[in-house]
Amino acid sequence: RFGRWAGLPEEAPAQRVTAAMAAAAEERERAPAVDEALLLQGAPRPDAEGPRWFRVVFEKRVTVRKFPDAKASPVAFLERGEIVEVTDMQKGWANLSQCERDFRDITEDCGSWVLLDGSALNLGRLLEPYTPRWWKVIFESRVAVRKWASLEAPAISWLESGEVFESAGSHG
Repeated sequence: RFGRWAGLPEEAPAQRVTAAMAAAAEERERAPAVDEALLLQGAPRPDAEGPRWFRVVFEKRVTVRKFPDAKASPVAFLERGEIVEVTDMQKGWANLSQCERDFRDITEDCGSWVLLDGSALNLGRLLEPYTPRWWKVIFESRVAVRKWASLEAPAISWLESGEVFESAGSHG
């Protein structure tokens, strides 16, 4: 209707469908290639819905910036080994989730962007994809942490009901 009002020539429905298909194909070609090696290490697919997790691997602290730009103002810092949740990724930058923003006291008027790979700035990789292995004890009483994966192994610690912990791996 707007085109008719603006005096633009009307396209036939088939021409619109063909144009839409061509635009979709062009968008797929512009999408970044998926690094299968990273996917095997637990990296999320670029088109994955929901939160994604990353671990800080850079030796020094990593700057969280107001915009996805290396010259943008810093708003917080991440320390080596920290694991962060992100909700959006743009051109090599990750946007921290609302939970991460709240934890770091980043205000609503500020962005919270982190560069994933600083190789272009001679920094190397800053964050790497990470698959969390967090568990919560749901058994009503406490649970034994054993020296090795066997019920006969001696208990070396105890976890209380409701306690959250991270494991390096699981067995059985």
